[in-house]
Amino acid sequence: MGDADLLVVGGPTHFRGMSRAFTRKWAASTAQKPGNDLVLDRDAEGPGARDWLVSLGHGRTKVAAFDTRFTGPALLRGRASKAISRTLRRHGFEVVAKPESFFVNLKNHLEPGEEARARDWGKRLAATVVSSGAPDADRPGRPLASNET
Repeated sequence: MGDADLLVVGGPTHFRGMSRAFTRKWAASTAQKPGNDLVLDRDAEGPGARDWLVSLGHGRTKVAAFDTRFTGPALLRGRASKAISRTLRRHGFEVVAKPESFFVNLKNHLEPGEEARARDWGKRLAATVVSSGAPDADRPGRPLASNET
């Protein structure tokens, strides 16, 4: 993570929580059935957020979590983002936003309006990080604001 100002971690909600190896295999096998036009990420059968979080050490970076899930009450559908956020907090990271869900249809495409909502969420996250303390002006690769000289 280096000297990142913000880390955003997310993944799909499978069976009411973070995906597991068997749920990713199940999703991949479902997608391969004849007549199914489910679209999966190319790394769907690889390690997921749960696997990555297990390997994660202690950190202090600001973080936020999201998930994708089907529309419906979180109580019934579950939300992977809550577990992701909780795990990041246990590792010492500073959670700067409530966990967020973005809704997908049965073909694993974002529902109408969700892409725009995700962009707005990202803008609010960036504003939160900036308002909580601007990064060092001399950090390599960081563009200078118009009022810096």
